[in-house]
Amino acid sequence: DGEYLLHKVTVRPDRSVPRRERIMAGDVEDFIRQTPNRRLLGTNFYLQLHNMARPGSQRWSSRTLRSLGEAPVILDTAMVNSSGESMRAYMNNHGFFNSSWTYRIDTTRKKAKVTYFIHQGPYYRIGNTDYIFRDDNLRVIVSRDSVNRLYSQGDVLDLTVLDAERTRLVNHLKDNGHYQFSPRDNISYMVDTMAGGRRADVTMEIKQ
Repeated sequence: DGEYLLHKVTVRPDRSVPRRERIMAGDVEDFIRQTPNRRLLGTNFYLQLHNMARPGSQRWSSRTLRSLGEAPVILDTAMVNSSGESMRAYMNNHGFFNSSWTYRIDTTRKKAKVTYFIHQGPYYRIGNTDYIFRDDNLRVIVSRDSVNRLYSQGDVLDLTVLDAERTRLVNHLKDNGHYQFSPRDNISYMVDTMAGGRRADVTMEIKQ
């Protein structure tokens, strides 16, 4: 009593955002923690196999049915909330700050359908870019390599790209003899959105 079989999960993109900037359902589906049982030819074939096994039986036939089938996926609202928060983090990391999400659960005949609605915040573009060097010996090595930087002025701010650039810089410095560098200990970045106009200034700090 009070439990529902998860029947369907849908993600609704934010249609108030222009399509070229819109985060689509396929971009966030990997963050959904709970998905319905697999279906075959429109039927719950794998769930039916599981249910054919005798409860608690360790006979070969029951064990085989359980291994081939799938236990019923029962709706868990904690997983719904966890999924939504992961989607929000994804949107923020890709430059859509102050994003949010909501959901709706529709139930009928012990089945539940979950619909996620994602609400994108305004995106930011990279403005000024700069470096801070705590060791001037590294300035020349990094400056000569700036042409290979993974981001540039005017790009949509994406924190995953900044993380990738930090790793790339570490590898470049290691190739030039600085073997003890690590992305988290020796390079950090700062994002300043106070300039207004949905612009974000990015500064990479290269430590000793």
